[in-house]
Amino acid sequence: MASMMTRLAPEIQVKEAIIAHLRGLCGGWSNPLPETQIRGILDVSGAPKDAYGVVVACDNLGEHWGANNHGILIDVKPRILIYTHLNDDADGTLCGALVSDTLMAMVGIKYRLDGWQVAWNGNWSAGETAMVESYRQCELSATLPMVRLFR
Repeated sequence: MASMMTRLAPEIQVKEAIIAHLRGLCGGWSNPLPETQIRGILDVSGAPKDAYGVVVACDNLGEHWGANNHGILIDVKPRILIYTHLNDDADGTLCGALVSDTLMAMVGIKYRLDGWQVAWNGNWSAGETAMVESYRQCELSATLPMVRLFR
């Protein structure tokens, strides 16, 4: 049973569900991605860690007051940052493969949340790949409409 804080914060539950889903698929990725390199935060410095990885975050975009007779309707925006170190991925092949694998993985996600239901899994898209210091980075995101289930 989720704590009251988690139950009231669907963005936390969505983030945790995405991390668990991606970690569960680690053996099936086209490139070896250790489970420990899929996480919810960067290291203490706020910079990417190790040669490559996946970082999941999620924002609560707020409610749609009066838009749903069955409960509270809100949007959450999960974001998945894929990063690779330029020394280990000079041509961007690893970054591209991780982006592709992650987009495919998100098509099949099933959210099991406490007190909330994802009304629609959204369309996941990848932003531009950018060079940030010594890393190549690409952010994937979607907007998920969610309904609060009253029990």
